[in-house]
Amino acid sequence: MKEIFSKLVGVTFHNRQDNLQLVNAGFNLFWKCEEDNPFDKNAIIVYADPEMKIELGHIKKELAAELQGYIGAKREIKIIAEQLTGTLPKQTFGLNVKILIEE
Repeated sequence: MKEIFSKLVGVTFHNRQDNLQLVNAGFNLFWKCEEDNPFDKNAIIVYADPEMKIELGHIKKELAAELQGYIGAKREIKIIAEQLTGTLPKQTFGLNVKILIEE
């Protein structure tokens, strides 16, 4: 398995700051391609739940473009929560993730 470490972006939009606090290190996260995203045709959005209702953020643009090649090749991709960053009060939260790619 190839491992890539990154942080999610766009974590301050759409109630995602509250959603991030629901995630612990080691949680398996869920993702989907967001082809209709007006800012990035390669966008990949990450969720905390399998129903894909609890949005956490997006994979960085450059990395999402790279991952599209693996997705096109039908490689399995898993995203795991590594570390919630930031603290209360008045701190913006972030999420570091590990991306596992089947080789």
